[in-house]
Amino acid sequence: SSLRSKVPSTVSDETLKYLLTAGTDTLSEVRNQVLGALKTLYAGAIAENALESARAKLRSIVDSVASSGSIANAVYELANAYLRPNQVIDEAQTEARRQKAMQEVAPVMLSVVEDQVVLQKGEIVTAQHILILKALGIVAARSGWKVWVGIFMLVLLETALFSRLARRFNRAEPEFDNNMLLALVFLLLLATGLARVFIIRPLSPYIIPVATLGIVVAIILNARTALLLVVLSSFNIGLLTNLDMRYSAVGVMVGGLTLYFVSRRVTRRTGLIGAAVVAMVLAALTIFSVELFAEAQAGEALRASAWGLANGLLTGLLGILLLMVLETAFNLTTPLRLLELADPAHPLLKKLMQVAPGTYNHSIQMGNLAEAAAEAIGANPLLARVGAYFHDIGKTVRPEYFVENQIYVDNPHDQLSPGLSKLAITAHVRDGEHLARAYGLPRPIVDIIKQHHGTSVLAYFYHKALQSAKDGAVYEESFRYQEEKPRSKEAAIVMLADSVEAAVRALENPTRRKIQAVIEDVIRQKVEDGQLDESALTLDDLRKIREAFDASLLGLVGHRIR
Repeated sequence: SSLRSKVPSTVSDETLKYLLTAGTDTLSEVRNQVLGALKTLYAGAIAENALESARAKLRSIVDSVASSGSIANAVYELANAYLRPNQVIDEAQTEARRQKAMQEVAPVMLSVVEDQVVLQKGEIVTAQHILILKALGIVAARSGWKVWVGIFMLVLLETALFSRLARRFNRAEPEFDNNMLLALVFLLLLATGLARVFIIRPLSPYIIPVATLGIVVAIILNARTALLLVVLSSFNIGLLTNLDMRYSAVGVMVGGLTLYFVSRRVTRRTGLIGAAVVAMVLAALTIFSVELFAEAQAGEALRASAWGLANGLLTGLLGILLLMVLETAFNLTTPLRLLELADPAHPLLKKLMQVAPGTYNHSIQMGNLAEAAAEAIGANPLLARVGAYFHDIGKTVRPEYFVENQIYVDNPHDQLSPGLSKLAITAHVRDGEHLARAYGLPRPIVDIIKQHHGTSVLAYFYHKALQSAKDGAVYEESFRYQEEKPRSKEAAIVMLADSVEAAVRALENPTRRKIQAVIEDVIRQKVEDGQLDESALTLDDLRKIREAFDASLLGLVGHRIR
C-alpha cells in the first residue's frame, strides 16, 4: 500500500505488477518511450480545452512504437500521469493589452454635410453606415430585447397605476364600471402601440395624435380622466423616442389644450371635425415653439410644424373611428350615442309611435319632465330624457292592455281576473328589456327600463282583487312588480316622472294646486314604499325634482279654447 501511494493514479494495478516483474531491458524501453512521447507532445501547443485531444494523440504514438500491448499500456499510463497543458490564457494580461491597443488607435472622425447621400438603395449596409445613421437619429440607438422588456414592464406598471387612479377619480360616476375601465386601458395600450408605429421614419413622433385620447375620454367619461390618459400616453412617447422630452411636451400641451377648448363643445360626431382643426393649429404652434426652444433654425422649426397639420387630421379621423369602436365593442353610453337614440327615426321609437301612440306621447312628455328634473339635481339630463323615451317600449308587444292605447277598442281587462291583468301589465318590463337588448341599447337605458317600476304595487288591480275576493285573502306582494328598484338618480327620476305624468294626465280640470298636490303625493308614496332607497337621491334632490316637475307642468294650467 505504501508503494501504491507513491505511484501516479493513472497507473493501474495490472501495469504496476507488470513493471515490478519486468526485466531491466523492458524497464529501460518503457522509460525511453515515455520520455520520447512526452517530448513529442510538448513540442506542440496543449491548451486547457485540448487536453483530451493530446491524450488521444499520446495513445496513437504509444501504440505505434511499443513492442507489446503490455508495454504500450504501461507507457501510456505513465506518460498520461505527467501530461499537462503548456498554454494557459492570462485573462488579466489579455485585457490589459487589449485596452492598451485600443488607446493607441486614433479615433476616426466622419463628417456628414447637408444633402450628402449616406446610403443608397440597394447598397449593402455596413457597420459604418449604422454608426452614421445612429448619429443622425435615423436609426434608434436603443434597441434589443432588454429595451422592449423594460418598456413592456413600465407599461404594465403604468396600467396598474392608471386603473387605480381612474377608480378613485370616478367613484361618483354612474357610468364608470369594469367595462369602462377596460375601454380606458384599451385606449392606453392602443396609444402606446400607435406611438411605436408613428416613430418609424419617414414619419415623425410629432404626428402622434394624443389629443384624440383626450377628446374621446372626455366624451365617454370626464375631462379629469382624459387629462390623466394624455399625460401617461405622452410619457410613453418619451420612452419610445430615447427619452426625447420634446415629443412628450408636445403630446401633453396639444392633448391638454385641445381637451380644454373643445371637449364640452362636441355634441355631434361632426363636432370632431372642429376639434381636429383646433388640434391642427395647436399642434403646429406647439411644435414650432418646441423646435425653436431646442435651438433649431427657423426654417427647420417651420418644416417640423407641418407635422402638426397631419396630427390634427389624424385627431379627427381617429376620434370618429374610436368612438364607433368603443360604443360597439364595449357598449358605452356616450352623449353622441344618446343624441342619436333620441332621434324619432330610431326603429324602436317609430314602432312605439305606430303601434302604441298613447304610450309614445306619454313617453315624450315624460322626457321633458325627466330632463328638467335631472338638470335641477345635477344628474345626466340627456340620459334621463332618452331613458324616458324608451322606458315603455315593452308595451309595443301588447299595446291594447294599456289604457293610454285603448282608443276605440274595448278594455281587455274587463274579461280578465285581476291576477291575469297583473301578469299582462308587468310583462311589459321584461318585454322592454328583451327589445332593448335585441336593438343594442346601452346598459344604462336597459337599467332604466328594468327599474322604472321597481317593486311598486299595481294599486288598481290590487283593490279590484280585494273587492272581488270572497274570503279577503289577497296579498299585496302578489300585485307588485318583481323587478329591481332604481339604482341611479336617472332611473329614479324616470320612475317619478312616469307616475306624475300619468296622474296629472288623468286630472279633470287641472289647476296648479291640484298638480302640486299630485306631485307631492306621488313622491311621498314612492319614498314611503321604499322605491327610492337605492337611488342615492337626497331630500334636497326630491325638493328640486318636485319644483322642476311643477315648473314643467305649468303648460297644462290655463284657459283652453273650447
